[in-house]
Amino acid sequence: MSALYKYVFTNDFRMYNNRQEFDLGVREIAHQIMTDHPPSPDEKSAHNVFNATKFFLSLSSYDGHTANGVTRILNGDVDSVLQNLIRKFQYPNIRTNACLQTSLDAGVELVPLRTILKLLYLQYISSGTRGYITKEEILHFVFQNRNVVFNRNHNLLQVLQDIHQYRETEVLPAHVTPDEFDLLDRHFSNFIKILMYSGFLVENSGRLSLAVGRFTEQTWTQLLKIVRDDSFLTCSRTITEDEYFRYMDIESDEVEEENEEQELEESVEETQDEPQADINKPHNRILFGAPGTGKSFTLEEDRKLFGKKYERVTFHPNYSYAQFVGTYKPKPKLKDNGEEYISYEFVPGPFLRVWIQAMLSKKSGSSTNHLLIIEEINRANVAAVFGDVFQLLDRDGRGTSEYSIAASEDMKDYLMKEWGFSAGEVQEISLPNNMYLWATMNSADQGVYPMDTAFKRRWSFEYIGIDEGQDQLNGITVDLSFEREIAWNTLRKAINKRLTENDLNVNEDKLIGPFFINKNDLVSENFDSIFKSKLLMYLFEDVLKHRSGKFFAPGLNTFSKILTAYDNKQNIFDFPIKNAIPYEARGVTSNMLVAENLGEE
Repeated sequence: MSALYKYVFTNDFRMYNNRQEFDLGVREIAHQIMTDHPPSPDEKSAHNVFNATKFFLSLSSYDGHTANGVTRILNGDVDSVLQNLIRKFQYPNIRTNACLQTSLDAGVELVPLRTILKLLYLQYISSGTRGYITKEEILHFVFQNRNVVFNRNHNLLQVLQDIHQYRETEVLPAHVTPDEFDLLDRHFSNFIKILMYSGFLVENSGRLSLAVGRFTEQTWTQLLKIVRDDSFLTCSRTITEDEYFRYMDIESDEVEEENEEQELEESVEETQDEPQADINKPHNRILFGAPGTGKSFTLEEDRKLFGKKYERVTFHPNYSYAQFVGTYKPKPKLKDNGEEYISYEFVPGPFLRVWIQAMLSKKSGSSTNHLLIIEEINRANVAAVFGDVFQLLDRDGRGTSEYSIAASEDMKDYLMKEWGFSAGEVQEISLPNNMYLWATMNSADQGVYPMDTAFKRRWSFEYIGIDEGQDQLNGITVDLSFEREIAWNTLRKAINKRLTENDLNVNEDKLIGPFFINKNDLVSENFDSIFKSKLLMYLFEDVLKHRSGKFFAPGLNTFSKILTAYDNKQNIFDFPIKNAIPYEARGVTSNMLVAENLGEE
């Protein structure tokens, strides 16, 4: 078992002294591949570097086709090739036959670089810029963690919980087994360099964190593309090089550029044939409520009224107007003679893409309805993201914008050239009555932005009550380590009751909704782990961090003590959970009134 990582990032795959040297070396190798002039085997060192770089950056030809990554590098785009390595490099792989056979025999299913980036992203989401993971923690909890190495569907929240507990106790959990894995220091160092060269990370005294302070909109887009990816190539002992590199290669520039416009075109083509129900809902709509009340589920059910005519976007703290609406972006290209030049192209954001669909539908005479879903709308600064689009949110009785805004010259040129609009049609833009904007928000999360009253007035707020939908979970019981067969609704209502008592006085938007833990997890064999990593962590880190009242049993003043007590089958709560008078939701007379008070705690 100790040979599992023997063939990882050999010395032949040089990371060089800095990113600039790395780029020069990689470009030289890409040129050698394109011109079919690799180093001679007699030049042993250069030959080995060539072969190793070609493998790890997925530059090997397949199906008689030159890898797309080669073209990207020669066009000056080393970033996307590095990001592809982070997103896809996995075990098993075919670096050597011994590496493949050993990984298959042991049952390894690890995408290491993507896993590291996901953990750092979760740390950022939970702790903001204070979130970090040390190199030692990455070594232990990714590369030496049996729960991660042998299971690509691992629970990353549990991994983070293990890391936090290790910081307090300095004791590794039983499933972290350093002696079982042989990852050499130079190999591990190259993994870290790959992540550093990508621009996603910053290092401070051995602590790695997301470099969000210097993220551009494109950096955020690429990061989210990676952390949302769960792809994996299932290898066999007979896998061919063509099969492996076909999966590992990055998409061509043309395919990536055309995907968004193709989706638009397909949506417009399908408009004539797809019947839709009447939309008896507000045009500008925000669903809000406590975590687990089913906001996204409700929106998804209502979304079905639109068929396939919708797009979904999730706001985050660095989301910008340029990402939401659209902007010109530089793109390096090659002339026929091999000379580089920079081309600037307008790239529409989700708002403009849905607007185009709605307007083309209007022009075709069908007036099919189109929807833009915005998840977590208050995680971004909405005033900055919406910009002048804010003016369009005032709708008349038919659902059309009462006011219009002038389109930028860049936007007008794009709409006329790419979509055939006339100059008069795009001189000014307004929202048609077949374009809907629906969103979710949760003020209980850390790091959310307040909304000003003027912005909120232009939306219809729908409050999802703390117990709405609870009947769907009637009859579901859970087993805690210290209490067997307790109804889930009974447990969460007891927790909510305690949280709202005078000494704690927690706002309703931070209470526990019926679907805080989803139905499948409630009946899962791994419920204990899910209960600790989701519910207990939320209560301790988010709800009770600044509360002085009693909630957990005496002496349980750190998260690690709570987990240890739970694992030892001790009652961790300082209040009754079975026979308590349940919390009943306070009535609200106005959804708008509740919305006005969101985030003011």
